[in-house]
Amino acid sequence: MTVSPPRIFIVDDSIVILKLYHAYLASDPIHTYGLETFLSGPAALAQCRCQPPDLVLLDYTMPDLNGMDFLETLRTFASPIQVPVIIITDHDSTDLAVQLMKAGAQDYLLKLKVTPEAVRRSVNTILEHRQLQIQLQRQTELQGLLGSITFQIRQCLTLDEILETLVTLLRSCLGVDRVVVCRSLGSSTAIAASVRSIALSTNPEYDGCPLSVDSNACPLFKQLCRNQLSSTLIGTLHPSHPQLLDILSLENCCGIQSFITIPITIQTHASFAPRPKPLDAPSQLQEYIWGWLVVEQCSHDRQWQPWEVKFLEQLSVQVAIAIQQAELYHHLQNWNAQLEVSVADRAAALQEVEQELRHLNRDLEIRVAERTQALQAMNQRFEQLVSHINEVFWMVNLNPFTVTYLSPSYEKIWGYPAQCLYDQPHLWLETVHPEDLPLVSHLWHQAVRETSLTMDYRILRPDGQQRWIHLEGVAVQDDQGENQRWVGMAADITDRKTSELETIRHRTLREAIFNEATDALLLIDPQDLQIMDCNQRAIELFDAVTKDELLNCNLNQLHKEPFGSRELASLSQQLQNQGFWHGELEYKTLCNIDFWGNGAAKIVKSAGQPICLFRITDITSHKEAESRIYRVLQEAEEVSELKSRFIGMTSHEFRTPLAVIASSAGILQSFSHRLSEAQKQEHLTTIQTYVQHTTRLLDDILLLNRAELGQMIFNPQPLDVVEFCRQLCRELPQSDDLGQRVQVEVMHPDRFQSSPCPYLDEKLLRQTLINLLSNALKYSPPQALVTLYLDIQEDTLMFQVEDQGMGMSPADISQLFEAFHRGHNVGTIQGTGLGLSIVKKCLDLQHGQITVASEEGKGSCFTVHLPLTLDEAIRNQL
Repeated sequence: MTVSPPRIFIVDDSIVILKLYHAYLASDPIHTYGLETFLSGPAALAQCRCQPPDLVLLDYTMPDLNGMDFLETLRTFASPIQVPVIIITDHDSTDLAVQLMKAGAQDYLLKLKVTPEAVRRSVNTILEHRQLQIQLQRQTELQGLLGSITFQIRQCLTLDEILETLVTLLRSCLGVDRVVVCRSLGSSTAIAASVRSIALSTNPEYDGCPLSVDSNACPLFKQLCRNQLSSTLIGTLHPSHPQLLDILSLENCCGIQSFITIPITIQTHASFAPRPKPLDAPSQLQEYIWGWLVVEQCSHDRQWQPWEVKFLEQLSVQVAIAIQQAELYHHLQNWNAQLEVSVADRAAALQEVEQELRHLNRDLEIRVAERTQALQAMNQRFEQLVSHINEVFWMVNLNPFTVTYLSPSYEKIWGYPAQCLYDQPHLWLETVHPEDLPLVSHLWHQAVRETSLTMDYRILRPDGQQRWIHLEGVAVQDDQGENQRWVGMAADITDRKTSELETIRHRTLREAIFNEATDALLLIDPQDLQIMDCNQRAIELFDAVTKDELLNCNLNQLHKEPFGSRELASLSQQLQNQGFWHGELEYKTLCNIDFWGNGAAKIVKSAGQPICLFRITDITSHKEAESRIYRVLQEAEEVSELKSRFIGMTSHEFRTPLAVIASSAGILQSFSHRLSEAQKQEHLTTIQTYVQHTTRLLDDILLLNRAELGQMIFNPQPLDVVEFCRQLCRELPQSDDLGQRVQVEVMHPDRFQSSPCPYLDEKLLRQTLINLLSNALKYSPPQALVTLYLDIQEDTLMFQVEDQGMGMSPADISQLFEAFHRGHNVGTIQGTGLGLSIVKKCLDLQHGQITVASEEGKGSCFTVHLPLTLDEAIRNQL
């Protein structure tokens, strides 16, 4: 069965960060993940409700839902085991980390310290921990379910009650359509069933004659016909196998999609077996297939899980024990009835000769009473034996050495018939594992002279399987105090031994993790700060030659500036109140080399005594990076200040138009009566022109400021692009004196007709094209042609503005989209250097791109690409 990779949700409001974390996990050389990204917390929560992931990698600070609210909402419908969460934040706050852990986060990472290895290590650790918890929970539930069903069927005394309880509980627990128990006694008959909305009828009993097997019959059918089904079968029943359906009494089962067939095997004395006993068979314990437990799924195909098959196999053993208990109970009832009849017959005979045989009658009554007591005592011992049927009870004589009794569980555990040990008692040593044989032989020969025996050893079954056995025995002595026989019990302790070995493996793993950790780990005496133990990384970090050099040191000696008494008291108080301490300090190696370290301390228990676990991470490179970041921030502040000065300089652009406006207005006010109508109209036109110029300049500055503050709104609507561009070109102010022209050229009109209407923000698109076209006209000579090309290329919409102007140098192109930047060759042409910066801001908001090709003296070509349709990431931002 193919195991799908773990599903991980990455939630962050930044596309760049999402891609970065996605790249971290996608490039993991060892593990493979199913990665899904979300730009908002509500969208991730909605998906968690529908299809919960295996892990969530969450940014704490998001505009719509922060990490704490996300955790509180998630934990209302998913536990930390079901959906673990790793928080990534830039807040280096201990209190916040504690709150997040209490709210259900499994890990807490700082953005400044996040590396690909840290993210992968955290994700792998939490996924492994989650898988172990799920396996432990499933194993616990399985054992509880098995115990519950076993307890209920053990309460039933009759076969009908046992089987009816079994099929009802099993169908309810597994959620299947039908559970059937088929009996293997000459005829295969469904003697108990539990069905969910499926008709069930029992076929007439099979007459015992061999069935004819068609050459094309399925393997399962052949096995059933030959009565060789002794192992679990998993498959699909098809309605083309009518004889098979008859055998299992699965009439009207044409809808069966998948099934599991588990044999119910009984171990009992030959006299209890339902089949005829062969003449040459010795009187011993026998094993036979009592019947089959069939679990069916009819409504749909079902992929049976390994734990379901294992659960049914374990349950079949308990069912066999319960069936055997019911049969033994039935036999005991028959024996009691026969005994009562025999006593009644004998009493009638004695009454006929009562006068002659009175004394004989009294003796006979005494013997009958003794026999009744003996039978009751035997019944009690037998019930005790049955209640512990999973253990092997044994009895041997010493002189000569013979095996006198073995309980039925011997064959189930050892895999050998008990008769072999009856015939050759010393063969039991041949089943002992070769590595344990010398010890077992020594203990056994030594115990012959003792009164008790206890040993654990391994055996090898015929199928090669290795099992652990715990054997206990006591000696039975004669009147002279000599050992005559041994009685005892042997139990299969493989599971316990496996758990012990697993515990040892975990302890070894913890030691390996401690010694191979990438951080320096120190075990400190909390009283005097003496170093008690350390790992290899600590030896390397502090330039020690051997571990003993550090074990002779005090932790305070490794600090560049040792803690004072007040600081030590504060650290101790924090450890007692919060349970941990961490901080960044300067340390020095044994060679007196200083370095920065991130230290963390926590009090743990070792052999019942408190001990301080101290972790030191070398963060010297991080500190250097912080210094570089600080310098970059200073440079950014300088740039911001420069922009402020540029904006202040731009304000001077308002003075000239305002002066002209004031001058024309003053002339109109003072000398209006002396001016002709043409002169008045000229001054009014001048005022209007400079007012519009000032308004456009102010709008550009405000628009750029809104873009810097993130206040521009992206509002896409369906837009007829071709008509919009043609109308925009008609609205452009063009001078008749210069003779410049603007034309719209549609490259592939058929593509616009066949493609759906694109979603664009008309205001942002207008700002983009007006600035590009205005610049093209401004820097083009008279009589020049400016062309706006339109085209659809795959899933993008292309706008291309081509002019025949002065062009730009490569140095100017590299700074083209910076605010207030103008080319070196613009001369006296008026401008503020804001237009292309505004274009870049508008395109970024629309998830578009712009490129430029220009050669000085030959013109420029600006190409804009915008998404033709809105993808999921853009919709989530709206």
